[in-house]
Amino acid sequence: MTVQTPPRSYETLLSPIRIGGLELPNRVVLAPMGTEMGTEDGRSTPREAAYYGARAAGGTALVMTGVNFVQSDLEPIAHGLARADTDEHTAGLRGITEAIHAAGGLAALQLTPGLGRNNQNYDAMGMEPVSSSDNTYFFDPERRCRPLTTEEIRLIVLRMGEAARRAHEAGSDVVDIHGHTGYLVDQFMSSCWNRRTDEYGGSPENRARFAVECIRAVKENAPDAVVSFRISVNHRFDGGRTREETQELVRGLEAGRLDMILCDDGSYEAMDYVFPPYYLGDDCMVDAAKRVKDVVSIPVGACGNITPDSGEAILQRGDANLIVIGRGLIADPDLVAKLREGRPEDVRPCIRCNQLCTGNAFFGKAIGCAVNPEVGYEGVRVITPTDAPRRIAIIGAGPPGSRRPASPAAADTPWTSTSSARTSGACSCRRRHRTSRRSCGA
Repeated sequence: MTVQTPPRSYETLLSPIRIGGLELPNRVVLAPMGTEMGTEDGRSTPREAAYYGARAAGGTALVMTGVNFVQSDLEPIAHGLARADTDEHTAGLRGITEAIHAAGGLAALQLTPGLGRNNQNYDAMGMEPVSSSDNTYFFDPERRCRPLTTEEIRLIVLRMGEAARRAHEAGSDVVDIHGHTGYLVDQFMSSCWNRRTDEYGGSPENRARFAVECIRAVKENAPDAVVSFRISVNHRFDGGRTREETQELVRGLEAGRLDMILCDDGSYEAMDYVFPPYYLGDDCMVDAAKRVKDVVSIPVGACGNITPDSGEAILQRGDANLIVIGRGLIADPDLVAKLREGRPEDVRPCIRCNQLCTGNAFFGKAIGCAVNPEVGYEGVRVITPTDAPRRIAIIGAGPPGSRRPASPAAADTPWTSTSSARTSGACSCRRRHRTSRRSCGA
């Protein structure tokens, strides 16, 4: 891993950018990650709205929600997963948008046409696994998925348009299409999973057709919204989609009137890249953005263990137009504000442990953070300086225990840290792959 000299300023990272009809005040985007803070039937809650609003209040230019399902006609939607498939869900979506706008941010809603072979809930809901072709079912490779018919594909596109209308009615500024990590759209785009002989298979243009039809459905039903697309550039497994194959596809997406694209790597077969732990290092997927930026003219977002310093360097090199941060903005929602105020040393870093963010989400629990106890309790657990300071000994030298109080009022409080404990940057998610519920961070 290359050691970088921190830049003297974050001029590029904090500079504005225009995307379609929107002007973002800076280049920082909250990566789409599920929060598991909704109701059992997939409606958003004030708790979830407060979580997103706090990231906007901290200066993040574009706050993107986790994935929202648009249809249960052909795939099951597990209890608790976010939905945008009925008009009854619009009020909750509006609550998120209003919280983000009230805090000065722009709001993006991520929509998924489905998970295809990666949906683990078919049996529980009495449904048959489906995919682009007769692919193996990820959770039982001895079973085969049923290929979707053209009529079913058109139904899903219709449902995407209906969900985009709800996003428009909720006031979303951006609609992002969930097209990465080997989920349903990705299964159509990738030759390793698409062996169709009709208009949805074969050439790169045909394999991109389903994605392009989803883009157009969003454009037609949310005419003022910027349309974004998240794509995995390199699947990172033998036989998976390569960077070169993706470059052919993204040209077609841009021709289909896509406005911006967020780039990562990985798949269910290479899950480490979906939730990159410390051992993958900083900037572990920036090359994905660079490869796409080489062949398109629309704004491109880079993600994958990016820090403020490396983000500035990425933008200065021209490898991307936007910096997409997920877990780092869970750890510190005020990241952008601190950079803007000249306080980069006060940014609370993500330790990439995947314990309470990804770890909780795997089991349907509301996300938290090992270094930020306010996550999910914004406005409830508010840390303020005490009126009665005391001398204390902190037992435990992990990241929370070894951090000196950052606020000026608390900085003079004497403290001691004693511990024989160790901290680990290792990721524990590998043992949980078979219980994965959704794609996550950046």
